[in-house]
Amino acid sequence: MQSELLAPAAALPAGYTTRPAEPSDAPAAAAAINAGMQALLGVNGTTADELEKEWQAPSFNLATDSCLLIAPDGTLAAYGSVWDTPPHVTPEAWGRVHPAHTGRGLGTYLMAWTEARAQQALANAPAGARVTLTIWINAHDTATHALLSDWGYAHVRSAYRMVIDLSDAAPPAPAWPEGFGARTFVLGQDDEELVRTVRASFADHWGYVERPFEEELENWRHNWATNPSFDPSLWSLAVTHTPAGEQIVGTSFARMSIPEAPDMGWIFALGVRRAWRRRGLAHALLLDSFNRLHARGRRRVGLGVDAGSLTGATRLYEKAGMRSDPQYTHQVWEKELRPGAELATTALASP
Repeated sequence: MQSELLAPAAALPAGYTTRPAEPSDAPAAAAAINAGMQALLGVNGTTADELEKEWQAPSFNLATDSCLLIAPDGTLAAYGSVWDTPPHVTPEAWGRVHPAHTGRGLGTYLMAWTEARAQQALANAPAGARVTLTIWINAHDTATHALLSDWGYAHVRSAYRMVIDLSDAAPPAPAWPEGFGARTFVLGQDDEELVRTVRASFADHWGYVERPFEEELENWRHNWATNPSFDPSLWSLAVTHTPAGEQIVGTSFARMSIPEAPDMGWIFALGVRRAWRRRGLAHALLLDSFNRLHARGRRRVGLGVDAGSLTGATRLYEKAGMRSDPQYTHQVWEKELRPGAELATTALASP
């Protein structure tokens, strides 16, 4: 039952009720999220389709990992969720209260529910491992910052949105090092090697935690099957040839837009395996994605990056002409649920 997940001290304002989300709640939940984003930044943050796709992910249990707060008039007043995937050492939470219902204690209630749900990770995490609860918040959302501070969270990291405005002329063509080239992702052929490459490339990303391969592959396949923004012709693979055959050594995936910026192309999962870095492959992949999006009519392109990238990704993007958009800087707030050995990446490992 939902009530079993709530912290004993949590109390809903009179007339409000709570329950897990159901698939049919996606439009109302998206509307509540977007109302909050409009009040904060003047943009929408999601769509009902995007939210429903997230709820259908194999690693998300709608009945236990979501929380709706319903106002006395029956409208949706707040939404919260917790993502808790193996090895259960970094559960991640998110929530939003509709602006019409702020100042009534709903945020406090969501915090209590979030922590109670996240505490369940302790029983599933490896013995002796450190467990933290993480929440990503826009840098301008000072009200939530104060709430998180009151609940014992600390701001531990930031992430930038970097953007570039392209001219009508095509961007520079990528210069591939000798022996390397690019092609697009072939669904059904490249699935496993693509996921292995992304995992290897992002093992040096701050906060990375290795997850079971089969579960991660299942989540990628779910995305390919259900996400209307998925277009394999915008997914670039850097490849080389070895005695054993072709090998994928880097990736750069793109989509035509994101909910809060319908006219901006978006790049994600741009990375290169460690053994093939410092050859210009990441820059070539970036230019390749610029060109693919430009050919489809996009004149603004964005991506997200760790502000203190361990591999120097921010410098790469700046050299390519990208700049940080301060409206979309996000802060990572963290609360330790259990001390122990750190399984997440916090520094570059020795070669």
